[in-house]
Amino acid sequence: MFKFFKKKSLTQTESSTVPLDSFSALAGATVPVPKRGGILIGNAQDIGARKDQQDSFGLSDVEKMHTLGLLAVVADGMGGLSNGAAYSKAAVQAALQSFNTEPPEKNDEATMLRILKRAREAVANSGLTDGGTTFVAVLIRNQQLHFVSVGDSRISLMRNGGLIQLNREHVYGRELDDLALNGILSEEEATRDRQRAAITSYLGKQDEINVDRNINAIPLFSGDKVLLMSDGVYGYLPEAELVELLRQKPMPAAEAIRNALLAKKNPHQDNLTIIIMEIE
Repeated sequence: MFKFFKKKSLTQTESSTVPLDSFSALAGATVPVPKRGGILIGNAQDIGARKDQQDSFGLSDVEKMHTLGLLAVVADGMGGLSNGAAYSKAAVQAALQSFNTEPPEKNDEATMLRILKRAREAVANSGLTDGGTTFVAVLIRNQQLHFVSVGDSRISLMRNGGLIQLNREHVYGRELDDLALNGILSEEEATRDRQRAAITSYLGKQDEINVDRNINAIPLFSGDKVLLMSDGVYGYLPEAELVELLRQKPMPAAEAIRNALLAKKNPHQDNLTIIIMEIE
């Protein structure tokens, strides 16, 4: 049986900003990063129609990009108000600290698993209960990509005008679709289940978690854009509109995506976070 975790309830709109610390970006911060080492970076975040910002995001030390590569992380906290924010921030900080300070593993795949382990330990040691956070992280090094993913935040690759989702989200709807594919449920039963959006794996879950990752590196080419985004982005903006806005350079694109979401004035708009990295 799956332990479901539903998203927090919706409340009023407000804005919030958290000052930067030693990491490149954390919850509530929008940091334009200039061109460095062949990667253009843009990011944007907003609280949406929620009372509290529970998304966190971060980038590794861009000054070390030429030797270490670039790590980007997005986490969407669960567990209600301040707890969700604490979970996501702990995961992002632990991942970035591990990448910036610990010696690299023998290969990028092992490095990503270590980063995930550190993030999971930080959430487990937070002293909080009844909650957790999604976690997606991407490492770009030598124009190759490795990723690791837990939960329903998304990693996508835009190439030649098309958007490709790289990770598999850990939501009950995926399990229902598999059951329908195997004839155990009808397609109608799978589609209409009210718990399709329930998260089935997240950092903070007491038993085993499901992890999605790539074993073989994904080669990147000039013009490719790599996206990390919380469900407050992809769940509220049609893909065709998202693709059109992504035709811009990363920072203008990230800001345009945030503005497009807010312009819809959706009373149920979730926290939204996006990082865009373009290979030159």
